[in-house]
Amino acid sequence: MGSKQKILVIDDERGLRDLLTFELGSRGYSIVTTADGLEGIEKVKQGKFDLVILDLKMPKLSGTETLKEIKKIDPTIEAIVATGYGTVETAVECMKMGAYDYIAKPFNIDELTTLIEKVLEKKELKFTLALYETSRAVFSSLKLDDLLNIIVDLSIRTFRADEVSIMLYDEQEKLYLAASSGFDGEIEKEKRLTLGQIIAEKTKQTRAPLLLVEGFGNYPEFNKFVDYNGTNSAILFPIIRGDNLLGLINLTRTQTKENFSQTDLQMVSVFVAQISQAIENAHLYKKLEEKITELKEVCRNLEISQAKLIQSEKLAALGQLAGGAAHELNNPLSGILGFAQILINEIPNDIPWKNDLKEIEKSAQRCKKIIASLLSFSRQSQFDFKPANVNEVIEETLKLCEHQITLANVKIVRNYAQNSPFINASTSHLQQVFLNIIVNAQQAMPKGGTLTINTYFREPDSIEISFIDTGIGIEKENLKHIFEPFFTTKEVGKGTGLGLSVSHGIIQKHQGNIRVESEGKDKGAKFVITLPILKG
Repeated sequence: MGSKQKILVIDDERGLRDLLTFELGSRGYSIVTTADGLEGIEKVKQGKFDLVILDLKMPKLSGTETLKEIKKIDPTIEAIVATGYGTVETAVECMKMGAYDYIAKPFNIDELTTLIEKVLEKKELKFTLALYETSRAVFSSLKLDDLLNIIVDLSIRTFRADEVSIMLYDEQEKLYLAASSGFDGEIEKEKRLTLGQIIAEKTKQTRAPLLLVEGFGNYPEFNKFVDYNGTNSAILFPIIRGDNLLGLINLTRTQTKENFSQTDLQMVSVFVAQISQAIENAHLYKKLEEKITELKEVCRNLEISQAKLIQSEKLAALGQLAGGAAHELNNPLSGILGFAQILINEIPNDIPWKNDLKEIEKSAQRCKKIIASLLSFSRQSQFDFKPANVNEVIEETLKLCEHQITLANVKIVRNYAQNSPFINASTSHLQQVFLNIIVNAQQAMPKGGTLTINTYFREPDSIEISFIDTGIGIEKENLKHIFEPFFTTKEVGKGTGLGLSVSHGIIQKHQGNIRVESEGKDKGAKFVITLPILKG
């Protein structure tokens, strides 16, 4: 690696400590020494070491006990045990404690140096493996939030950072705090974001990372952060993909006394090279998800439009056919009905077939009613659109049928929107729709029940009217057919199946929408009408 590796020597022999400081120092290593295990443990708490060389027999704390405590503080630290009292048993015990190897005193300095090189080579391989595992973890998620949390967690564990924050640029090129760990509270997050913005401005020009040691005091641009959160050292690294500056990752040590080193900076650079690709992939995945959602919405709207178009064409064709048939049938039916009524009035009551004439009249009246529905369905009548208040139109409709509904033991509950905006409506046709739904609801509650009528101003441009009954409900398989011409669930002779089709056409003429909801048999039904409000 590009900087000195740090070795901690723990031995109660001063001569050996001095020897190793001179010999290993001359070979490019940074050496720290201490005379006993307790002091050695404190040294590890205060700073990071690549390797510890410790004696097996020491005052205060044995080598194995010292190594055990050191491994608790820093599991990644490597160890070589040196002693003049070595046995197979002690060697095995040291291996169990996590030592890399064991060397007997007195040892040759070249032999020790060779062993140190092997240990540090193993440590580098461990780091390479750690980066591989990190790469697998980072690329395991395409969800940006999940990915950022993985990166923060890996940064703390891999680089012994006390605080980590990731700042990214949004679509408006504004920096925001995307993920963090180690600090809480809005004030702390705002200070961290302000710091990130200052660093980002520097990074935009240089595209280079910053390694801060001994806090922020030596950097004039960070004067306002001199006492920031007890910061000891920090690595501030730009996340770059190609020519794009995606954001920054900040690693800070506040509890750990040791500064980040150039070696740490090199390790972070490898790490960031991986995460920049992963973050860009997550951004692309998010955009893909948004595009898929947008396309699904477009497809759904196309399906709705297509269904409306098919329904409109179907109704138009049936309307034309029904209108022509109704006109052709009206004349002969008028003759049948007229002559039947004349005969009924003229012949005596004791004539046996007078009842047959009454049946003819009854059937003719029913045919007349069907023809009237057909004519209405064919939309022969003119629409006269004027400003209207929905609540008032409903009340006018209820005047026509409320007495009949009350006699049927049906309670009407009104929940009207206050200050309801006006709509552009043909009130007579709208009353026809409301009356049809209300009468259907009453007939769906043969033993009585409740009909709730709601009006609701759905901002900014529509009003919603709902009719909710507690009746026999609608089977789910029938819901999709409910507005089709001639479809009815009523008994033969009790409905033409045109009422809701006519209502559907009227609401379409008003540029509105009508739908039905029901959970099934005996669960009641809900008809919902949405109409645009009058603008201007």
